[in-house]
Amino acid sequence: MFDIFLEVTCSLIAAIILYIILRGMKHPEVRSQPGSRLVVIGFGLLFFSLLIDITDNFPELNHLLVIGDTESQAFLEKVVGTLLGLFFLALGFKRWIPSIQELAYSRQSLEHQVKKRTKDLEQANIKLSIEVDERKKAQEHLKHQALHDPLTSLPNRYAMTEFLEHEISRASRHNYFSAVLFLDLDNFKSINDVQGHGTGDQVLKIVAERLNQCRRAEDFLGRLGGDEFVLVLTELDADLQIAAELAQVAAQRIIKTLDEPIFLVDHKLIAPCCIGIKLFPGTQEEACGDLLKQADMALYHAKDKGQGVVSFFYEDMQKLLEKRLNLAREIQEGLEQEQFYLHYQPQVNIDAQVFGVEALLRWNHPTRGMVGPDEFIPIAEEAGLIHELGRYVLHHTLNEWSKFLAEDVCESTMKVAVNISPSHFLEADFVDQIKHILSSYDLQNCHLVLEITEGVVIQDIADISVKMEALRQLGIGLSLDDFGTGYSSLAYLKRLPLDTLKIDRSFVRDIHIDPNDAAIVEAILAMATSLGIDVIAEGVETDAQRQFLEQRGCIFYQGYLFSRPAPLNELVEKGVFEQAVECHAVQKSIQPSA
Repeated sequence: MFDIFLEVTCSLIAAIILYIILRGMKHPEVRSQPGSRLVVIGFGLLFFSLLIDITDNFPELNHLLVIGDTESQAFLEKVVGTLLGLFFLALGFKRWIPSIQELAYSRQSLEHQVKKRTKDLEQANIKLSIEVDERKKAQEHLKHQALHDPLTSLPNRYAMTEFLEHEISRASRHNYFSAVLFLDLDNFKSINDVQGHGTGDQVLKIVAERLNQCRRAEDFLGRLGGDEFVLVLTELDADLQIAAELAQVAAQRIIKTLDEPIFLVDHKLIAPCCIGIKLFPGTQEEACGDLLKQADMALYHAKDKGQGVVSFFYEDMQKLLEKRLNLAREIQEGLEQEQFYLHYQPQVNIDAQVFGVEALLRWNHPTRGMVGPDEFIPIAEEAGLIHELGRYVLHHTLNEWSKFLAEDVCESTMKVAVNISPSHFLEADFVDQIKHILSSYDLQNCHLVLEITEGVVIQDIADISVKMEALRQLGIGLSLDDFGTGYSSLAYLKRLPLDTLKIDRSFVRDIHIDPNDAAIVEAILAMATSLGIDVIAEGVETDAQRQFLEQRGCIFYQGYLFSRPAPLNELVEKGVFEQAVECHAVQKSIQPSA
């Protein structure tokens, strides 16, 4: 019975396999495989042999199949069917297996390629992700650079403008007052000049850190450039007076913080500041640029009052700024129209003989009348016209004196001193400028002297020394003006090729009654004598001053005691170049010379 069950089971399995193969043969790719039909025939014969084997156990079913009448015939039929089936199967699989192997190999190859491609894609995806992250970081870095100061890492002008425009709108919308605090350091230029730019940069970093500590989280702090910083105090108060008081308190806190000493290696530095404040919004619509300009005007007003001063913007400041801008424009027009002219103040020796003059610029404005140098020189500096003004003075001075001395009026060489602004002297091509100007004039019996201030010589002393030596090679004298008011130092006097020191009039004024002034003058005279440098005392207005200076070895003078500044032709008419100058003591009511 078990044999029958086994045979039936095998037949069913064979039937299923045959069915699957027949179903598969419907697919064109299976049907096209070599040997597929032989496999079908082989399975068919084996299935037929199995059926014969089953019917042997059931005689009543023999009529359904064509089998032999005897057992031998039936056995032979089963053997033949089985052998033929196996033969066809073997032949079919022999032809089909290479295709199957090739298919399997192709599948393995495809799987390998898919895995490799997947891995490549994963690596590419990782690399792309890294590149995207790097690009984002680079973009963020570029954005940070575009909106931040590289030295202090504070927001720059662009970031500040964006913030301020937003705050103006917000303050107007919510009806409260905010404030712009514009500040710069009072002595930063001196720190830069004396200690060097490296120290100056360190000071700026420390100042930025201290300012950061003074601001609230909602406030904005930025650096505009140089030593200029802007602090925007947001949402102070809806009441203007209270907002102003809060801004004042914040400004005073900043001033107190920056008054603390800065210790850098061997240096103890002080970096105080002045602050200009503009509250906003005002009664009229104001743009970001207007607020900054007004706060800047308030800052200049504060600096005019001294160090550590806070000043609020008021409307008259706008008028003052417009006046300064108009004056700058008129200076330019004055140069073009030659409205400026020269006065000369004689310089005399101990015998009251004139040995030189100082050229002093004057301006006869067509509508304003006489405008003093104390008014137009600072404006020319601010407007960048001081270099042009300096060249104007040099040309006109040398032109007048070359014509005058060509008439052999003076028996000896006349020294003609011209003041040079620090910024003009520090220009890289200054020596070439002077050389070009000198080549335009015949300067027989005329010795040009350039007067510079101490602010020039403390810049890069090695470079300044080279420049001075080049000027001396051109036959030009060098005089240090206002000596004693700045960074008076024996160290730089020893290194620089100076011909003359000029004692500032502030020391001469009370020299015979103030022991401090007397001591300073005596020290200057002693130092200059030891170095072989001549000394001219400026602002000598009384005979008592002259006698005091003479007794201490000063033999060259300049001041109202000998002559007021005057045009060259007027001095010639008075005969000041032909005989000793008559001394005239100055009355107390008369103002000192400019």
